[in-house]
This record gives sequence, structure tokens and C-alpha cells, in this order.
Amino acid sequence: MKTLLTVILCGVWTFTAAGQTAGDLPHTIDVIEASVRDLADTMISRCDLAPGAVVPLAVRQHPDADWIRSLVQRRLEERGIRTMPVADTTAPAVSVVIENASTRYAPSSASDSVERSIIVQLSAECKGRPLALAPVTHRATMARMNVDAYQSRQHMATHAALPHPESSVWDDILEPLIYVAAAAVTVVLFFTVRTQ
Repeated sequence: MKTLLTVILCGVWTFTAAGQTAGDLPHTIDVIEASVRDLADTMISRCDLAPGAVVPLAVRQHPDADWIRSLVQRRLEERGIRTMPVADTTAPAVSVVIENASTRYAPSSASDSVERSIIVQLSAECKGRPLALAPVTHRATMARMNVDAYQSRQHMATHAALPHPESSVWDDILEPLIYVAAAAVTVVLFFTVRTQ
């Protein structure tokens, strides 16, 4: 009996641990941070910003503007470029516009999976000169049950609503019909046996 209980507990523990590990997919926040870092590197190289420079940095209004600004600022400082806030009278040397920073989910071919698309698109203006930065898109297919483990409610760009799973004849009609029929047969058999 103890052996059977041990085997059952080990099996349940293994399935629980397997269900909690979601694979090698990066978290939504990590993908967006890496994308912003790459776009900031492109912006730095195109702006000819040298280490030791002090740059007024502005990020235009967006729900995640403070977060994106901190990421760009951190990347500039990692490259030796100091930033300063923009005063009302000062024109920013670098101005960043968040065109798109979002996570989206689309149905996948398997009903228990979804395709996650993370898009980061920034445009910048450097010393009055517009810079076109290519959008960064990251796509991955993931299990529907693991979506919450990979997204965060901390920022608007890091979460999205899941699409409804596709329905089938089995899910909509046959499975409920079989359950109702099984319950009816059980009730009929119960009363048949009782009356005898």
C-alpha cells in the first residue's frame, strides 16, 4: 500500500512539475527590453552620439512611456552617454516616439496553443533629424495554459487578451450529449434496480 501511494505521489509530482515548466520561451518583458535595447543601439549609432556626451532625452506620451524611457536611458548610460531631463525651454537632442509596443495572441493550428506576437516599433528624432527604426517582431507558439506565466500586468505592452479556442462538434454537441445520456441511463438503472 505504501509503495502504491509513493508511486502515485511521484507520478502526480512529475506531472505537476512538467506542467509548470513552460519551456525555453522568453518572458514578454524580457523580449520587449531586448528589443528596446537593440533599437536604442541602432539609434545611438545613427545619431553619432559619443561616450561622455550629455543628451536631453524625451519620450512622447504613451501608457508605457516611463518604462521605455528608463530602458533607453539605461542603454545610453551603458554606452557612456549621460541623459538629462528636457526642460520646457530646451529642445531635446533625442526624442523617442513609441509607435507600437504590444503583445498579441492569435489562434494556433492546435486548439490548446496560441501564437504570441510581440511588436516593438519606435521612431526617433536626433538633433532635429528624423530616424526611421525598423520594427522588431518576435513570434512564438506557446501552450494556452502557460500564457499567464509569460506575461505581466505591470505594463500595457506586456499582456493581451487570449482569443477564444475554436469550437468543434465534439466540444459543442457530442460531449455534453454523452454526459447527459450517461446521467439519464444511470438514473434509469438506479430506479430499475430499486423497484425490483
